[in-house]
Amino acid sequence: MIPIYLYKSKSARRLALTGALISAAFCHQSCFSPMSESDDYNPLPQLALSTRAEGSGSYSRLDLALFDAEGERVVKVNQKQSDVTFGNPTFRLAPGDYQLVAIAHSGTGAATLTSLTEVTFPSNKVTDTFYYCQPISVTDTDTHLEATLHRAVSMVRFIITDADIPDEFYQLKVYYTGGSSTFSPSAGFGSVQSRQTEIRLLSEASRTADGYLIFEVYTFPHEATDELRITLTPQDADAQPLLAHDILLPSVPIQLNHITECEGKIFEGNPLTGTTTLTITISDEWEGTSHITF
Repeated sequence: MIPIYLYKSKSARRLALTGALISAAFCHQSCFSPMSESDDYNPLPQLALSTRAEGSGSYSRLDLALFDAEGERVVKVNQKQSDVTFGNPTFRLAPGDYQLVAIAHSGTGAATLTSLTEVTFPSNKVTDTFYYCQPISVTDTDTHLEATLHRAVSMVRFIITDADIPDEFYQLKVYYTGGSSTFSPSAGFGSVQSRQTEIRLLSEASRTADGYLIFEVYTFPHEATDELRITLTPQDADAQPLLAHDILLPSVPIQLNHITECEGKIFEGNPLTGTTTLTITISDEWEGTSHITF
């Protein structure tokens, strides 16, 4: 109890009130013990995740969201490879049923997980991407969940076999339609008809064992097998075309978790026309490789 005294002077009354407040503050610190397990305090149960990509897939970002039974997003987490808990986030959630969506990629920024049917990426650029979309139930006890993320994209790999590469060649512009830059986790496929453009710098190109240049692009197919229409434009440092005509690949087959290789010359004997041949081999990293010579 805080003692109350009556004083005639205002200054005395102020001093007495100050002392009473100080006494109350000390009493607050010393007279109340921390909350124990027997008290009403009950923290929400913890959900701990361990994530990995299938095969030898790698990524630098992990974006997660939890949606409730009404489809409303209740949790959002964006992780970078430099984060201490990268790949192993934890949440505290009220018990109930949720839909967990995890997107692993190597984009320039976090993916936007708008809903179970729409995930977009910075500047609509698609990288090697993996996903997990499953219902989960949170009980009143802590839970640990191991989530294996599956590849969501198709890759097209261009192998340039020209013996002589012009000194002016600086980058390859790849324009393609038929795929999607937006992903639907619930469907596992692309969800829009996109016009995608990628610029691949010569300085960043890898090479085959024979020294041929390699450029790669990705897309989300609309179904397990799909088809792209691709235009290749070699450019100089000012983004000006080096050839009088673009190189058109009108019907390039793609498959989910599959590499389509397009191999040929882009400078010798241009314009490149004619029929394409298709053979399928098995890749150690992806489900398979389709090889096209043009």
